[in-house]
Amino acid sequence: MKKSATTFLFFAWLLCAVLCPLLSARAAEPATADTTNSVVLPFQLRRGHVMVPARINESNTLSLLLDTGYEMTMLHPDYVQASALRHTGRTSIVGIAGEEPAGVFEGPAFDFGGAVWKPRRIAAFPADNPGRSRRRDGVLGSGFFRKFVVEIDSRRKTI
Repeated sequence: MKKSATTFLFFAWLLCAVLCPLLSARAAEPATADTTNSVVLPFQLRRGHVMVPARINESNTLSLLLDTGYEMTMLHPDYVQASALRHTGRTSIVGIAGEEPAGVFEGPAFDFGGAVWKPRRIAAFPADNPGRSRRRDGVLGSGFFRKFVVEIDSRRKTI
């Protein structure tokens, strides 16, 4: 009985000695786009802001600002209307410039080069003021960062 236990322990040790280095070497290899569900997107820097390309409900490509400070993802009213999103209510957008009412909508599907995100709801920017220039089509708020692991490579200008 003692001999069989010793033999078992020897073979268990031998198995670990052979397989553990192989498994750890495999785990140490960096993941590639082929082995993960990652997507690499180019971004542009505009006035120090990261602008990401995306499509909403199969639209033309939009330019969206990455901003963790926005609680809710927002779109310009023109794109909300063109995408035929369903109006579900109103909210107040509070920022350093004050508070403004905004419409809340359901139904967007954002496509980031094959990675699709369908937030539960988004808001539309208040109607443009005549004096304000439009620099973005929308803002990806904190919900985007809760859905995706976002890595920004500033040297390659990719996320």
